[in-house]
Amino acid sequence: MTRQAFQPSPHEELGRLAAALCDGACTAQDLLRLDELTRDPENLAFLSRYLILVGELHWSRVGTARSRTGTVPTGKTRSRAHSSEPIADRPRSSVVRRVAASIAAVAAAVVLALLWWISPRSASPPATEAARLLGSFPSPDSGESLAALSDWEYGETKRIGVGVAAWNLPNGNSWILEGPAAAALESPNRLRLEKGRAVFQIVAPGEGFSVETPFGCFIDRGTSFALAVDDTGAEMHVLAGAVEIRSGTGADDPVQPDARSPAVAHQSVRGGPLRGDRLHAGQAVRLDAHGRRRPIAFAGGRFIRKLPRRGSSGTLQFAALRAENVLRVFSFEPLDDRFRDRITGEPLLRTVLKGGGDPAALRLVPGWGNDAEAVQIQRGNGNTVGAALQTESVFTPPGLFSLETIFRYDGFPAPDRTDAVGSLLATRWDSDRVSFFLATAGDGTLMHLFDARENWLITDGRLEPGHWYYAAAAFTECEDRMIVSTWLADLSRGERRLRLVLDCGQAVGRAASGPLAIGKGFDAAGAHAYAFPGAVDEIVLYNGIVGEDVFNKHLELLVGESPAVPPLPRPAAESTAGHR
Repeated sequence: MTRQAFQPSPHEELGRLAAALCDGACTAQDLLRLDELTRDPENLAFLSRYLILVGELHWSRVGTARSRTGTVPTGKTRSRAHSSEPIADRPRSSVVRRVAASIAAVAAAVVLALLWWISPRSASPPATEAARLLGSFPSPDSGESLAALSDWEYGETKRIGVGVAAWNLPNGNSWILEGPAAAALESPNRLRLEKGRAVFQIVAPGEGFSVETPFGCFIDRGTSFALAVDDTGAEMHVLAGAVEIRSGTGADDPVQPDARSPAVAHQSVRGGPLRGDRLHAGQAVRLDAHGRRRPIAFAGGRFIRKLPRRGSSGTLQFAALRAENVLRVFSFEPLDDRFRDRITGEPLLRTVLKGGGDPAALRLVPGWGNDAEAVQIQRGNGNTVGAALQTESVFTPPGLFSLETIFRYDGFPAPDRTDAVGSLLATRWDSDRVSFFLATAGDGTLMHLFDARENWLITDGRLEPGHWYYAAAAFTECEDRMIVSTWLADLSRGERRLRLVLDCGQAVGRAASGPLAIGKGFDAAGAHAYAFPGAVDEIVLYNGIVGEDVFNKHLELLVGESPAVPPLPRPAAESTAGHR
């Protein structure tokens, strides 16, 4: 039978730490541990009694020592002086004990004040202050309402079943809470997150805002950071600045990279190696129930950083990031100085087409809806001039996958050219194996291609310059063919239902592996070409087939409260534009 390791009780640990404090041997880590233990009122009372008792014993010994060095009675003393201590010293000992108790109490107060000073907690705020509710957004997959949410009073616990909500404090600090979640606001500088996901934006200087979890405490040092807490542990991602970690179990070992973890190399690239108890932007850590810490791959993009609002592309971000089968999410709202995949954190490369272009032209422009951003793709006069984006790693499409995207179509600089092609999303393996998952011809017709030797698969979708669109597609690989269904909605016209512009169309070829080109494609030699004429707000890729009903739910969120309008007339199918 395995013998369980001995675990000291909180009072035994308090006694050891208090003894070290009285002996002057208390370290900074010991003081932090004292702070953690004395947050329990019972432990705080125990420490106070301990310090008072130590003070009384100390000063009693001092009084006894003084009595032994007093006047020794002689035979000439009266009978009432036949005791072993001078008469004058009897009341003096009681005075010493009273003074000892007073001094011990003062010492206890000093220690408790010291613990309060090093703690991130602050004095109780006025009852009139509260965190103001900025807004809420329910999950598109649930009918649950968040209308019952309100301002957050100090000492109150908030619970969210599904959806997301945001609050801010009078000092400017704010956070977004994503359900299912439970949290308690303890003070202006302290929140306890029992479970759920949250992003904290700390702007008040020198406040030391802290977030406690069942597994540890995270204290801001001029930062914004994301937290995810479940039954097994807590993970924290530093979005900006720095965050200090205090373990909730007394295990204060620095974060040590695990050679077996694939996150180590990733961490050293993003934010440097994890050292000590303070993490910086681009670093992430996980704390488990046993007090162990280990670095993990930074995935700050997986968290909702802006409150979604109906009629904005943020609603699609929210729905995509919650989907279990999501592969990639490109929102083009830079988490740092680069565009990144929000799922893997991989940065996107700025690329110049082989005929020239300006990577600086890849600028942020207003996206679809309030506070949304999109990336403007540069398209020159021809298929080989411009600038766009692509991944550095190879993307291998699964046999069944889906995509949805929000984009603005600006029209081609030379619309009369019959060979003009603008690619929204593409891969290419060699001269023949190619995947134009979504592209447009010079006249604005949407089309697909999976073998460069074959003709384009033409849809009934036609784009108008200056309009915003939501497009979705589902791809099924079947032997040497791709079966494609494509949907389109004109957001600028307020279309509330998707139009099926290609119903199970068949194209020769298979989905090709390769770097994922965004806003462009590749020519037969693999060079950058076919820049898209417009701006891209969102691109989401899913593993598996997403149904039309799900796409329509996302469209309803994107359109918001805009009135419904009749669908556009279906254009006649276009003839092939030739080999690409």
